[in-house]
Amino acid sequence: MNKIEQQLDTGHLNSDLGRRAAQGGAFLIGVQAISFVTNIASVAVLARILTPADFGLIAMAAITVTLAKRIRSLGLTTATIQNKNVSYRQISALFWINVGIAAGLAILISAGSPLIAWFYGDSRLVGVTIGLAIALFISGLGVQHGAVLQRQMRFRIIAARQIAGAVVGPTAAITAALLGAGYWSLVILVLAESVVMTGSSFMFSRWIPGRIIRNANIGSMVKFGTHVSLSNIAALFESRMDNVLIGRIMGAASLGLYSKAYGLLLLPLIHLNTPITRTVVPTLSRLQDDPVRYKRYYYRAVTLIASLTMPVVAVFLVTSEEMVLTVLGDNWTEVSSLFVILAPAAFITALLSATTWAYVSLGNVSRQSRWSLFSAIVMVTAISIGTIWGLNGVAISVSVGRVVLFYPAMFTCYRHTQLSLREYHKALGRPIVSTLVAAGLSYGAGLLIDPGSSYLMLIMRMAIFGTVYMAVWLGIPGGTTIVREMRAMILRGNRTASQVTA
Repeated sequence: MNKIEQQLDTGHLNSDLGRRAAQGGAFLIGVQAISFVTNIASVAVLARILTPADFGLIAMAAITVTLAKRIRSLGLTTATIQNKNVSYRQISALFWINVGIAAGLAILISAGSPLIAWFYGDSRLVGVTIGLAIALFISGLGVQHGAVLQRQMRFRIIAARQIAGAVVGPTAAITAALLGAGYWSLVILVLAESVVMTGSSFMFSRWIPGRIIRNANIGSMVKFGTHVSLSNIAALFESRMDNVLIGRIMGAASLGLYSKAYGLLLLPLIHLNTPITRTVVPTLSRLQDDPVRYKRYYYRAVTLIASLTMPVVAVFLVTSEEMVLTVLGDNWTEVSSLFVILAPAAFITALLSATTWAYVSLGNVSRQSRWSLFSAIVMVTAISIGTIWGLNGVAISVSVGRVVLFYPAMFTCYRHTQLSLREYHKALGRPIVSTLVAAGLSYGAGLLIDPGSSYLMLIMRMAIFGTVYMAVWLGIPGGTTIVREMRAMILRGNRTASQVTA
């Protein structure tokens, strides 16, 4: 095996897979917490400089660009991570495929920008769309390099990239906004993040793509990636159709309110889910031939993601009015009611991340793509009906649709696998009970005690929620044992981590 092939080999990871997974996940969660604080701070600043219409304008253009981003990777990054053995020739071929697709999509979107502007009735979208298309191409240059970093489980470097992007992008946007750039400051944010993330991926991935190779034996990887890509496209179509219809029917200001409400609600979930998924999928992919270890690790990951995301959504729900006033300011008060309506959808979105882990790691991506297409059809129909009743109608249709489809989604994912809904429910029991008790007590305390300001109310309710949540979580039998085990996994590595993966 030559030096280049050694850079792509993952055989050396198997001897301490549990330690790498545990430490990597813990490290990335910490970094995501930093990124989350940075994002919240930048949102708080930009929301006071820009208007809801400015955010809505960017959201209109972002719908098309985000769809193109899902097409751009063609699921080939997932194929790179999931495959047990992959060669330098194969990844080089995948790199050039991704670059070609990114370039083609950027050109196509730029050429079609007048059509997007016509659809929404706003000529400013021509320039905005072209700017975001350029960012799409720049980020497309680094997708395979990022996949190599994930495949090698080099979580520290992945985390450093995220921190750099989370700092440089918002800093550039805030500076531009203060100088009077208006909605262009949000385009600058995306461009700056793309440059930083792609540049750092090239710098730290330790490999340089080879020339274009025709016979690289990547047929199975392209097939796998295509199914992943189709699933992602269907899921994106489903999740963004509400934005399309709101932007078309109700305008930029309404879309700005809605997208900021749902976006802010999902922001902490994305920051929590991203590092966990980046740790869990490579680990489960390595364990796919060992059902016992696979299931043990999978259900522990389900408990972890639920324990982190459920309380976050509940806090946003309980403190909706105070959260909006504190983070966004007085111009965004309509967002608080949308928070409440969209909370069930956010809960379900967080829980469904476990289906992606199973689909990808077990190679059942064709089933995932079929389900995603069916789900998209149902959700788009529901959202279209919801537009009759305005913003709240759309939000209600999104939440109702997510709740109705939840169990069919889980059943479809687990069918003919070693996973079961019974074990999944057991993994969710502790975080569900803890979240419900903490939410009820913190909300009730706010009704009985008036601290005098929305800021103090936010702090009080969050403090009560956090205290009660931890007390109940630890108080349920076995809680302290699980915490000690997780702590040992992070601090001591091999010995205790093997209890989860061995």
